[in-house]
This record gives sequence, structure tokens and C-alpha cells, in this order.
Amino acid sequence: MKLILLLTDGETDPTSIRQLVEALREQARVEVDGWPDSSDALWQKLDVCAADGVQMVVLMPLVLMPAAERLKALSEMVDTWRSKAKGTTKDLVSSRMTATVARPLGFDSRLLEMVEARIDAAVNEAVGGDPVVLTVDDRELTFSRLRELPGQIEDVGAVAEGREGEGVWFRSIMEAVGPAPGADRVTCFCEVDGFTASVDLETVVADGFVIYASEGRPLQSRSGGPARLMIPGYDDRCANVKGVSRIEITGAQDD
Repeated sequence: MKLILLLTDGETDPTSIRQLVEALREQARVEVDGWPDSSDALWQKLDVCAADGVQMVVLMPLVLMPAAERLKALSEMVDTWRSKAKGTTKDLVSSRMTATVARPLGFDSRLLEMVEARIDAAVNEAVGGDPVVLTVDDRELTFSRLRELPGQIEDVGAVAEGREGEGVWFRSIMEAVGPAPGADRVTCFCEVDGFTASVDLETVVADGFVIYASEGRPLQSRSGGPARLMIPGYDDRCANVKGVSRIEITGAQDD
């Protein structure tokens, strides 16, 4: 049997800890317990585990990254328990059990998606759940407004192989914003890196679409959000423009 002891920073919500404990027990099929609050309590816990026939105890720091001194202290606590058992009646029992300290979470790319999701959720909540996804010629298009437009693409993979998400044909956006007569260029402005890309309006209207959602929610930045312009088959840097937050539709007289 394996037992996991969870270490928190002392300020973690007890309800969240209980939920994690229950999930680990159900999904990882291991026994989980709270972290003893002192060295003596930890040693006593290890004694009990060894006496109960536990084969492995993993001390898991449930914080992003404890200070190096804290990690060193945890390892020393386990070593001390081991040395305290030697030469005593506990020696034989304790020798059958392994106790070790797991690496803390630290930076893990798998956490990035979770963090971005929490950030996006906070932004959506702050704006009443209807964020501005795209600004076209100074006209703001919110998530709900984009979803109301005709020409919805429920699965962009059906029109662009290998792509995921939900979108709308650019011609529908054009009809919604009503660009000035004589407009013939579309320029995309990206939110993060300042990248811009320009393509002729006729091409975008004919074949282009904007991905703005995934599984019914605003497109996350890691997936190219807030909006992603796609022109399948167009051999140019405008064929796939990620992170688009603003679009300008202009004509030769505006250059």
C-alpha cells in the first residue's frame, strides 16, 4: 500500500484540500492523509505507517515551489526518522517501508493552460461574461455578438483540416460592420506581440473566417485567441494570423 502525505502552506482552503484528497483516493487509488504539523508528529505518523505494513510513503509538497531550505528540511526529517529507528524494536519494521519526498509542482507547462483558463474566466466575469473579442474599424464585437452573426462554423476542422474551434465567415463580419465604399484591404493587429498583417479584402471575403471560440467559450490565447484569422489555401503569412484583437478595413485613399 502507498500513502501520500500532502504538505500545504498553512493557508490553503481546507475544502479544496478535502476535494483533492477525495479525487486522489478515487482516481490514483492511493491512501491520502494530511501533513503532520511538526517533526515529532511526522515521525509518529511514519511509525504508524510502518507498523501498518505501508510499503511506500510519499511526502508531496502541495505548493508551487517551497524554499530550498524547506525541501532540505523535509528530507532531513525523513532521514532523522530512519536513524531514530535504528537499533530499536522499530528497526525491522521501518526497514520494510520506503519514505521519500516528491518534487514540488514548480513550473510545469501543464499548469499554463489552467492558469490561462483562470485568467480568461476572471476577465469574462469582470465584463459580465461577454468580453469584447474583436474590434473592427472601431466597432467592438463581443463574444455574444459574434455568435449571433450568420455564417457560423460549428467545427472549423470541416473547412480547414487539422484546425479546432468554432468560427464565423469573415463575410458575415463585413456585413455587420459595413465598411466604407472603396475599401479593399484588411489589416490585422495582434494583441500581444504587435504583429500586423495585411491582405486584399476580396480574398478574405471569399475564403476567410475567424475562429473565436472553443467548446462554446472564448478562444484562449494559447489557442490563438482572442481571435484567429484563417484563409485556407492562401500561401501567405495572413493564412493563419493568431492573437488578433483589432482589424482595420481600408482603401487606397487611406494609405
